[in-house]
Amino acid sequence: ISHIPGTIIQGRFDMICPPDAAYRLSEAWGNADLRMIPLAGHALSEPRITAELVSVMDRLRQVY
Repeated sequence: ISHIPGTIIQGRFDMICPPDAAYRLSEAWGNADLRMIPLAGHALSEPRITAELVSVMDRLRQVY
């Protein structure tokens, strides 16, 4: 999948999926944009995670 662009949104304090896993994935992927969200954990319901997801989707909507 290295040729497919993607965005990884990761909460800095995620205890379910540790941030180092997201970092390793982004390094191996090569075409991924890692967005580390400070003061956020795992849940979609966290305001900073939700805001970043909306931002990425808005950007994709403009591109495609």
